[in-house]
Amino acid sequence: MTQDFSEYCSNTTSREEFVGISFTWDADTRTAKPKITFPYGYRLEGVNEKDVLLLMQTLSRFQKQVEDLGVLHANSDKILGFPLSSYMIVIEDYLRNGYYYDREIYYASRTSGKVNWGRTIKKEKPIIQDNGAVYLKMQTRIHQTNDELLITQISKHCVYESLIKMGWYYGLSTPQKPNIPFYEELFVTTLRERLHKTNKDSEKLLFESMLQVLQNIDQQSDQSQEFRFGTNRFEQVWELLIDKVYGTETGDIKKQYFPQAIWHFNDQSQALSNDLYPDTIMKTMDGFLYVIDAKYYRYGETKQPKHLPEMSSIAKQVVYAQYIARKGEKLKISPNKIRNAFLLPYDHLKFKSNSVYHYIGYADSDLSITDGQEYTKIHTLLIDTKHLMQSAQKNTPNEINCLSRIIELNIKKSQLFQICRKEI
Repeated sequence: MTQDFSEYCSNTTSREEFVGISFTWDADTRTAKPKITFPYGYRLEGVNEKDVLLLMQTLSRFQKQVEDLGVLHANSDKILGFPLSSYMIVIEDYLRNGYYYDREIYYASRTSGKVNWGRTIKKEKPIIQDNGAVYLKMQTRIHQTNDELLITQISKHCVYESLIKMGWYYGLSTPQKPNIPFYEELFVTTLRERLHKTNKDSEKLLFESMLQVLQNIDQQSDQSQEFRFGTNRFEQVWELLIDKVYGTETGDIKKQYFPQAIWHFNDQSQALSNDLYPDTIMKTMDGFLYVIDAKYYRYGETKQPKHLPEMSSIAKQVVYAQYIARKGEKLKISPNKIRNAFLLPYDHLKFKSNSVYHYIGYADSDLSITDGQEYTKIHTLLIDTKHLMQSAQKNTPNEINCLSRIIELNIKKSQLFQICRKEI
């Protein structure tokens, strides 16, 4: 399957602009037409279905962490989930097998009904008479029960909803809406009972996917085909992507690196203030620790200094590093191995760079003078957005090693340059 999505695709032009996919319904073709907006730094030349799927996988991954990330239907203010893999499993099963029905045929030993003579001869004991064998009971096919018919109707609702959401990706038109009304509680209960009874892994996967589809249907919207999936806060997704690829310290372990403040009141009571917490902490095997701030800024698009992190961000990075350095002995970290970094998005080909990483320099400030350590410099790198999104799918440690090597190489270059200047 290869589709040209270029006519539907564009890059966001501002930090708060929607990133994701919005759909308008085309009644003539019975398909939802997409408008696909990629984040800063995602190259659109030659964009195809793999790029669109990567965007949707990236957004789907972080639905629980980003408040406004999800599905918003027309005329509705309720944000729903977008179970991407479930939609695709339901559609692909439909393409292979049609609507789900009980594919096993059930038989009973009875005196009437549609007889299966092969099963009857094997399973029933005949009475032998002079003119041949007589079967008092025969193996006859059992007609579908209401429950078996219901599961097919549930399948139709799930396929319909899945094709509204993802039919455009497969180039499929949407079938007619099922005639049977949508009874969420009945449908969910029926599927859970089936899920409990089945021993087939393929059916378990399908039933679990159908449940996810049912639980994300918006019955309140009159225009269920017109909706959008994405976020206006992609900077949060950018932070989560950076932490996914480079973060080695998570959960309670990461909390040791959060500076705290305490309020002391006149009545002798105390209260903790909100913690400052860095986006990502990356430790390497050779003992270096990197405090990384993910910045979804436009410098990779414009090359304008005004689109670089501001003084407040620089100051916070220095505070983080100084705090960690003071706790260095407890954390078993040498202060001279602490580093600071900003990571910003870019398209490496548009930027005319040969690498998915591009080191642009470092920031320091008046705060840096009081310390003199390397960590008071915030090394700033651009990373190709598509590469980052792909790396988040792979769970590879190579990116950590690569980022560390680039920063250390540029530190050595800077130190050598300073030595040369002194000698001159």
